[in-house]
Amino acid sequence: MSSKWWVFGCVCWAWSCTPASDGAASQSDGAVQLTDAGLPTAADAIVDAEIPLADFSLRTPDADVDGGMANDGGQPVSELPTVCLEPPSPPSAPALDVRARCRAEGEPLRLHDLRHPACPDVLVFRDADGDGFSERRIEMTVEGIVSARYGDNFAIQDPEGGAYSGLYIYNEREGTADNIVAGARVRVSGQIFEYFGLLEFQPAQGGVEFLGAGEAPAPWVVADPGRLADGGDWAEALESVLVELQNVNVTLTEPDCPRDFDMFVVNGDLRLDDEAELEYEPARGDFIRRVRGVMHYSFEHRKLRIASADDIETVYCGGIADKCESSECAVELGAVETGRLVVTEIQDDPNGRDSTSEFLELYNPRPEPVDLDGWWIQNCSDRRVELSGRLPGNAYLVLAGSLNQDENGGVRADELLGDLQLSNGEGSVLVFDAQQNLVDQVRYASEAPWPMRESGESLELANPAADNGNGATWLVGSRRYGAGGMGTPGTRR
Repeated sequence: MSSKWWVFGCVCWAWSCTPASDGAASQSDGAVQLTDAGLPTAADAIVDAEIPLADFSLRTPDADVDGGMANDGGQPVSELPTVCLEPPSPPSAPALDVRARCRAEGEPLRLHDLRHPACPDVLVFRDADGDGFSERRIEMTVEGIVSARYGDNFAIQDPEGGAYSGLYIYNEREGTADNIVAGARVRVSGQIFEYFGLLEFQPAQGGVEFLGAGEAPAPWVVADPGRLADGGDWAEALESVLVELQNVNVTLTEPDCPRDFDMFVVNGDLRLDDEAELEYEPARGDFIRRVRGVMHYSFEHRKLRIASADDIETVYCGGIADKCESSECAVELGAVETGRLVVTEIQDDPNGRDSTSEFLELYNPRPEPVDLDGWWIQNCSDRRVELSGRLPGNAYLVLAGSLNQDENGGVRADELLGDLQLSNGEGSVLVFDAQQNLVDQVRYASEAPWPMRESGESLELANPAADNGNGATWLVGSRRYGAGGMGTPGTRR
């Protein structure tokens, strides 16, 4: 099937996501009845304003920018490529058809039927206990064309494309065959569910069937990235659908400062997720001729996930990457520690929201109590939480994102983590006393000798007397403490 056919299919058979009370599809005698309420005009899909450009000539060294970061300036305007000074206009992209095109009786089930709120087959999930997983999983078989692959995971969509036509396939448990690439037709059997707001499909063992090779779907061209970003009116409709942006600029390179999740931001506050581990290092003001990827939702943000280096074409416009000011650690590895308290458990990647469900455990290894007034805990990015009160001898202190066990995944916490963040996989915990002495330090990692973990599994120190700076002395949490995952917060191993 030719690429030309695919483009025609996207324009003529794209469906939408924004149901109105009088704009839903109804069925009569097996035929789909369409209504026009709520349809955007073609002009709605076009960005009218000029693309904002960074004013490189006015930058000054160490000028403060968003999020407590600094930007060190760029090259003069006279030295910039022409495209940086006079960028092309945004593309004349088609408006997204918001009508439901539900299947008639006897027709095969499509992804659109499962996703469009106006279709009788739509799946509605609810997260009853707040752990991120929907309360039910539905066994079923779906078919589609692979639009992009991310490791063992991939996305599929209906051949017609358009709104509500995509689905994310989570297949890391079994692995995915080499022939499951963009353009492959597949049949997938397993369970469909919702995970933190993203509709996902988890194949059963042997549940991914290759039906044949073909051309990759044509991406849906979006002129205004803001319509895909958090709160955008097309964000839900084009979830897990292959889209393309053209003629945009990089506006921020460290949106999660001081954390680094390999994301950067373009016009409209849309995040781009570098799943392909590109060699490209984004800088503010970079001009992106085109970028394509599958729309995704995770960690409370909408984002476009880039699958390969071929999916992005950039022009350097003389800018510089944003830098987090607190990038250097307050102490060096191997610094002298008093050992008055010991970090004994770290839950950096819980089931549930990190902001409420992360926890940290400290232990007093001596029989005498410790006065914690003036003490604090921080990470290497200087995010910290103040301590107070007294910790009895041979007792634990547990700090969590929330003291409510219904919110934090079942942790019986003593104090709040406050502004302290526990970075997933690799991070740092530094404990200081009231005299500013380093009490304990842990720089945990995800590579050996540190144990490999799955989401929800904490790091547990095997023995409070062990050297917790050595990853080999840590174990993977194996006892369920609640919906948050596996570990032993506040108790002996």
